[in-house]
Amino acid sequence: MPRVRNRMPVAVLCGVCMLITADGSAGRTSSCFESAAGTIAFERAIFLTDESGSDVTDVWVVQADGSGQRNLTGGDRVFLEGRPAWSPDGRSIAYVSVGDRTGIHVMDANGGRVRRVTGTYAWDPTWSPSGLTLAVASNNTPVPDTRVGVVSVRGGSVRWLTPRGLDSGEPDWSSTGQIAFIQRTGRLDVTMEVFVMSAAVSAKRRLTRNREQEATPAWSPDGTRIAYHTDRGIYVMNADGSGARRLTRGPRDFSPAWSPDGRCIAFSHDGSDIFVMSLAGGASRRLMTRKPRRAFDGSPSWASSSR
Repeated sequence: MPRVRNRMPVAVLCGVCMLITADGSAGRTSSCFESAAGTIAFERAIFLTDESGSDVTDVWVVQADGSGQRNLTGGDRVFLEGRPAWSPDGRSIAYVSVGDRTGIHVMDANGGRVRRVTGTYAWDPTWSPSGLTLAVASNNTPVPDTRVGVVSVRGGSVRWLTPRGLDSGEPDWSSTGQIAFIQRTGRLDVTMEVFVMSAAVSAKRRLTRNREQEATPAWSPDGTRIAYHTDRGIYVMNADGSGARRLTRGPRDFSPAWSPDGRCIAFSHDGSDIFVMSLAGGASRRLMTRKPRRAFDGSPSWASSSR
């Protein structure tokens, strides 16, 4: 199912050597912030001040140092556009559109040449290593029942990888060809756990086993680790599910995205701001200190500046 975002503003205080992290703790800045490079695509919802009381959501990009914010999808009030995902070569961005043009779309990295891939409601697109296929989450039944499937970037029908009745979603495709996703477990005491599978075989393997709600799994660039969100914060684990390590504290941090060099994580805090932190530890930093009023940012996706 689509991820629910708790849109609450967050304040950050920065000093010369210390800063306030997303969870409210203080720590020293990391060299990750000075050396971070690339471009981060993200979704931004701006609440309108007119009589409609609605908001418009678009795909934006920003440099890893927080500069150069730019709207790629134009601010059209008719459509909601978000959940961006960079292609492996960094030349295209897949994203979700809801409205008269509902479906998964792909556009050039500069926002030009848009084409629709699916004509039905789907979300959370993620690219295959070849860049020829997308994995998506979708619900094509009258009752809530999310499934994971794959579709050619040129369009066509979705080939389902997970069965009905299990609420599978939030896929992320690794550079080694494995798809991480979440799926409901249990009937009475329901939790969402992280699984992996191959798109070719679709035989799944469960990685997490606990009473927490896991979500938004994200592969490291080399396919050896997975970052994910739980009720207690963002964790990172090995590809086989071992060695889970906590990175942030609190349920308001989610949607982790790896830097191209695998040293840093960008994530959404409270559905209102994007933070960046080093996997080596230390404080997190709010990515953009200046942005439009009533703007709420989330769903980061990080691409290399050299692509």
